Amino acid sequence: MTVYIYNYDENKKEYLGFREADADPEETKIQGKFIPLVPANAVLTAPPDFGENEIPVYEAGEWVIKADYRRNFYKSDYYLNISDIDTIGEQEGFILVDKETGEDVKAHRGNYKIIDDKIVKKSDEEIEAEELERAKQAKIFENDTAREASLNSGVTYKGILFDSDTEQKTNIIGTVLTMSETDTIMWYGMNSENAYERNEISSVSGSQNGGSDSEAVTGGRSKHFQDSLECTKEDLENIGALIAQLHSFCWTRNAEIKHEIALAETIEEVNAIIIDYSAPFQGEVREAERGIEWL
Repeated sequence: MTVYIYNYDENKKEYLGFREADADPEETKIQGKFIPLVPANAVLTAPPDFGENEIPVYEAGEWVIKADYRRNFYKSDYYLNISDIDTIGEQEGFILVDKETGEDVKAHRGNYKIIDDKIVKKSDEEIEAEELERAKQAKIFENDTAREASLNSGVTYKGILFDSDTEQKTNIIGTVLTMSETDTIMWYGMNSENAYERNEISSVSGSQNGGSDSEAVTGGRSKHFQDSLECTKEDLENIGALIAQLHSFCWTRNAEIKHEIALAETIEEVNAIIIDYSAPFQGEVREAERGIEWL
């Protein structure tokens, strides 16, 4: 009768296979009959039958059948991150996916979803709807970026480009409320931060952008500051009106563009939406008319 030995892995104890046993030369000679030689990590007891995704494991002196998904499956977390299975047994906390599907999930994760702990492919309609939503969100981001750039692009008054952000508008409002009709104040343009030399100082009412210094001026323009203007109350009101016009234009255009995005039914329609915040008033044309109310 042929005797077989059944080998298992030294570390994982999983069944590796069987072969015909060799004779133990000393015991066979002593006992006068065939005595099999059983090496380390082997037994003479055959494992029980096991299925496609199972493996016998030798534990505590006996074979135990355990799940083994390493050959035919990947495991996935609940974010559809696919990885190899390298352990025997149930994969707690993960979802099993056959390798063919798993490869497709790796390549096109957005086309799949998890329902009842199973990975299933989305319908064509679902995929198209999600692609459309992604296109809309990208267009909204493009719009928001362009809108903020336009809001902060500045306004031109008497040949000087002034800040147009909300802080500037707030500063102007606060200053105008404290000025009389005869007061003047030095107001600096967007490019004046590093362009001044302090030589002469004289008293001029008010403060600019929260500052307290006032500069001597000649002919309405500072001779010590590039891009600065000695402003009357009316000048500041006109600059503020320009800022209000620009902000009104930007927010009106923002609403129009976002309405177009919301109505778009295809990616082509989304891509066709033009993000344009070019104000209808440019350069000196932006100059405010007298009497505009904006406070």
